[in-house]
Amino acid sequence: MVRTDVPCPGTGPDPLARLAPEVSRAFAHLQAAVWAGRSPDRSALVGARVTQLLGGTCGYGTDPSGAPGLPDELREQLSRWPDSPIFSGEERACLGFAEQFVIDVAGVDDGLRRTLGSAIGADQLLEFVVALFALDYGQRVAMVLGSLFPDDSVVGSGADAPRPGAGSADGAVLLGAFDELSRAVARLDALDPVTTELVRLRGARQHDCRLCQSTRSARALDAGADEDLLDATERYETSDLAESSKVALRLTDAVITRPSAVDGALVARVHEWFTPPQVVELVADVMRNSGQKVAVALAADDPHVTVGVERFEITASGDVEYLP
Repeated sequence: MVRTDVPCPGTGPDPLARLAPEVSRAFAHLQAAVWAGRSPDRSALVGARVTQLLGGTCGYGTDPSGAPGLPDELREQLSRWPDSPIFSGEERACLGFAEQFVIDVAGVDDGLRRTLGSAIGADQLLEFVVALFALDYGQRVAMVLGSLFPDDSVVGSGADAPRPGAGSADGAVLLGAFDELSRAVARLDALDPVTTELVRLRGARQHDCRLCQSTRSARALDAGADEDLLDATERYETSDLAESSKVALRLTDAVITRPSAVDGALVARVHEWFTPPQVVELVADVMRNSGQKVAVALAADDPHVTVGVERFEITASGDVEYLP
């Protein structure tokens, strides 16, 4: 049966902190930057709606020491925000944009962008969307790792994460933390490059990121991947991909579309084919790749090439380097 309400389970160590400590620290720093931004109350409202939409009960960085509380009246009316008179125009604009971002980011259109920009100011759009990504994937990662490692705690608050006061960090701090999380995940190396590329392209196609769909990993190509193999992500269940690849793509789909659907059968298959560090890397890769949601939501995902594809390499620091 599909799980519809996934608590934070277990009493053991957090699997992200245990198996990918640099990623755990970077993720905690990103969450801390959200709550230290200019609008922590707005983030708390949006974060609560994200939790409702995904069917979760906890998320990375949502502990009381980092996030402000949401007034009971707002929480009680939150699922009825389009019709409830207690929400302001700004709050409605933020919630409407957030819902589309979480459910299907490719559906964010110019109307939603204009409404949000008019409500909060065009200068805050990028900061809002990056914070929304952090809240979205804080919840998704907590739910999925909680299902994959049921004997471990999924805390994610990061004991070494800074706890600056609300409003003490500007947008540059948030964007810097977002970039560092991407680099930290890119430096993980437990998975083979072909699996990593299959997962990346599946996410790019799910989110309809034009830039990401136009690129190819040089390492994956060198390891034997070709366009026929990579195109199989569109129809992987009926393809001749290896079973391990299909399992990785099933997990990818679950993280992106319905994290509560990571049931016992999928958990067993994931652990059958992948070691614990590889499992964590799979989830972290989906999170990193889904940073593309920021670009898609802001219509900033134009490809660099109009014909063919562009090769890229990941440097030792975790940066993306496009190749001639």
